[in-house]
Amino acid sequence: MKRLLVLLLAGLVFLGLAYKFRHRILHFHSRSWFRTMQTITISPAVSLMSKGSHKRFLVIAHYRDGDQAELSSEVTWTSSNPAVARIDANGIAAATNEGTGTFRAAVGQVSATASVSVVPATAVALAISPTNQTLGVTGNLQLTVFATRSDDTIEEVTNQVNWTSLSPDIAAVSSAGLVHGETPGNSTIVAEMVTPLGKIQSAERLSVLSTTASLAGAYSYRYDTTGTGQNRFETALTPKNVRSATFGKLFAAPVDGYVYAQPLYVSHVEVRDRGAHNVVYAATENNSIFAIDADSGAELFRTSLGPAVPKDQLACLDSGPQIGITGTPVIDPATQTLYVAAKTFKNGKSFFYLHAIDITSGKERQGSPVLVTASLPGTGGGSRNGSVNFNAAPQLQRPALVLVEGQVIVGFGSICDRGSFHGWVFAYDEENLTQRGVFLSTPNGSHGGIWQAGGAPAVDPQGNFYVITGDGEFDAYEGGADYGDTFLKLRLGAHDGIVRADYFTPFDQNEMEIENSDLGSSAPLLLPDQVGPHSHLLFGAAKNGAMYLLDRDDMGHFQSSGNNQIVQYIPHVFLSKVHVSPAYWSDRASEWVYVSSVEGPLQAFPLSRGRLSPISSSQTSTLFGYPGATPVISSHGNADGIVWALENSSGILHAYDATNLSNELYNARQGPDGRDAAERGVQFYAPMVANGRVYFGTRGHLYAYGLLAKP
Repeated sequence: MKRLLVLLLAGLVFLGLAYKFRHRILHFHSRSWFRTMQTITISPAVSLMSKGSHKRFLVIAHYRDGDQAELSSEVTWTSSNPAVARIDANGIAAATNEGTGTFRAAVGQVSATASVSVVPATAVALAISPTNQTLGVTGNLQLTVFATRSDDTIEEVTNQVNWTSLSPDIAAVSSAGLVHGETPGNSTIVAEMVTPLGKIQSAERLSVLSTTASLAGAYSYRYDTTGTGQNRFETALTPKNVRSATFGKLFAAPVDGYVYAQPLYVSHVEVRDRGAHNVVYAATENNSIFAIDADSGAELFRTSLGPAVPKDQLACLDSGPQIGITGTPVIDPATQTLYVAAKTFKNGKSFFYLHAIDITSGKERQGSPVLVTASLPGTGGGSRNGSVNFNAAPQLQRPALVLVEGQVIVGFGSICDRGSFHGWVFAYDEENLTQRGVFLSTPNGSHGGIWQAGGAPAVDPQGNFYVITGDGEFDAYEGGADYGDTFLKLRLGAHDGIVRADYFTPFDQNEMEIENSDLGSSAPLLLPDQVGPHSHLLFGAAKNGAMYLLDRDDMGHFQSSGNNQIVQYIPHVFLSKVHVSPAYWSDRASEWVYVSSVEGPLQAFPLSRGRLSPISSSQTSTLFGYPGATPVISSHGNADGIVWALENSSGILHAYDATNLSNELYNARQGPDGRDAAERGVQFYAPMVANGRVYFGTRGHLYAYGLLAKP
């Protein structure tokens, strides 16, 4: 009997271990045992490097069945001329002297070579200074460009680059980098240089400020497409007047459901039959869009987008008593159109529809709405006959929508990690809502949802957009197409929809997946171009308490031995999980990335010359409960920075000095006799600051805080 019990216990332990490592076991059997490797190749096969530079070489295995796979381990690298160029065990080469050489990669008895030539040190990265600037109409701003050379020296090259404004009608730029404000709006200023290794460039987002209106609109989640969460056009609210004596609650406008989506703002809207108003648009889980007067709190109109999915149909109640609109909509001010995805319940089934709404009337645009649907090749969860169909029931449209080159980008994750869900990304033409592309994160696996704590995909000046997936299967390193726990760089192809341009997956992805430590628990953040060899940086933080800094031009893919192929990997920064998105701000002297964790403070991490400090320079005295606080920054350019944060459980609004988070300027508890109290909030909600007011939605109201009228 005792022996039988021992055997039973041993069997249970074995089954537990087998379950824990199920993905590795399945991948090993499906890909490694039944394929015969014929040849390998090195990418790139011929390379030109400048002295002092580094480059990662990849080994591609070619199998008898026609498959190909990128090998991340078990490769032996050697250099024929280490005095010219060395290469380490991970395929990262260092060019030390001018000359030529050959790299050899061997996997068992199979080998391949690649030739390398090292030329004199040259510029490898550009960075425009200053960054994050605002400019008045008719005003001028001199920009400077610094080039980082491959030998790590830095030189000014302002007069050696070609300058371009992507919107010259808004901001014109001279051949010497002098920018002139033409009309209110946003433009991107590009500096480009031709080097022996090819073209390099830096791009600076610049806003031209009207002399009559501070902020024309908050058209998207946390203001722009970079994920920085900053409104640099705030002139009314300053660290001096955001105090309980002068600042507090102004109104609480009722709405008909939970507000997970961040409110949006548009100034001077000619509302049909109501005249001109500054308008806040609030979307609810009851599938309603409310247009509310931003100054008085009066309802201007509301639009219903159909029945939401009721409580008795939900796998869990994390999103409240119903699910309708969860992801933040996006507004195109040029066409005065609001795009929003709504989960709708019809005839006992769930569907997602993409709507295009006229912001002046709440009416549907012609051709709206369209059903969100897709079918892609795959054998993953929920597939049938070699295809994976988009199934609305287990999916949640959590990420904010974003506009990219005339396309509406819509991402999907899951509800409570239940059912056969995947990470989906759709692209629809703004003009007619025609579907232009679909990307599936795990076509032959499962999960890999895109939720990002409600954050939007981040978009770079070249039109690439970035998402981070959650837990799920990952097999891209061995020739598969599944990208669980991965930073993905996507782009709109000319004829092939949405395609993967690059990626990075942490070396411990399998452990992250087993332990539910989603990489995609917060949104990606694109940092302004930095001085240094890696000027184009992407930041992310994960549930495992780590921070990641990636080069957007070479994200690093996957290697099993560690994360040393990326710019910076800082593990165990936080004592608890990161469930909310970061933010960024800079004054005239310093730059910071702001990150909050569960039951922890909001912290400010200094950024300098493309490197992030692993130790925060300041933090809040308040510990924010689950899921943490999503920070938003308001400022007047590089001055008067205020970090705004909300407590989920109490609805308490906080304001901090952006240069020193230990200096709390205001919190709603300070108002006398409960003057500034708000009802409990929802998960991952974020404030929105516009022209002297702070707005946020809760479980039944849209709140507005601002400067109080003098008695």
